[in-house]
Amino acid sequence: MQQITEQITPAEMIWRQMDALQMEIVDAAKRCNMSDSYFRQFLKGHKRITVNVAFKLEQGLKLSARKWLICQLDFDLARSKHR
Repeated sequence: MQQITEQITPAEMIWRQMDALQMEIVDAAKRCNMSDSYFRQFLKGHKRITVNVAFKLEQGLKLSARKWLICQLDFDLARSKHR
């Protein structure tokens, strides 16, 4: 039996969580203890979510660091299969 899951990018996950919490970019960046420009790099998909960033996202966007890291790893694995 094949499991079908929706593959979303880490950037999409951040956007969805911000939307669920009804947060603007500036507010989310501040709550995650990041500068606006650094936070926007994740929103654009230019930066990967590392362990340190996952903990900051957990603090600011109320989703566990584990979920952020799993999303990044799933995205990386999916990209590597397409190369």
